[in-house]
Amino acid sequence: MGNEIRVNQSEIEQNLSKIKATTDSLQPAIPTNIGNGNRLDVVAKLNELNHSLEQMVQSYKELLLRNEELTRQSVQGMADADREISSQIKVR
Repeated sequence: MGNEIRVNQSEIEQNLSKIKATTDSLQPAIPTNIGNGNRLDVVAKLNELNHSLEQMVQSYKELLLRNEELTRQSVQGMADADREISSQIKVR
């Protein structure tokens, strides 16, 4: 029974690229002017909720992009460490 961890870097990169492309295409285009000029409290509350939702989607998008970048850096760090360890083993 082996305790080896295998990282398929090309598969990870491929999936991270899909995540980034999908996240980049996420556009929070929620109407914020429903009932323009209307004085109903419901309309004002709906506009407020839409604005909050738009901000939340934008924050989520930024979080996804940050996680994608950190994952990419982690995978690269593991690959670099693996190459370094491999070269040290070969030298001995």
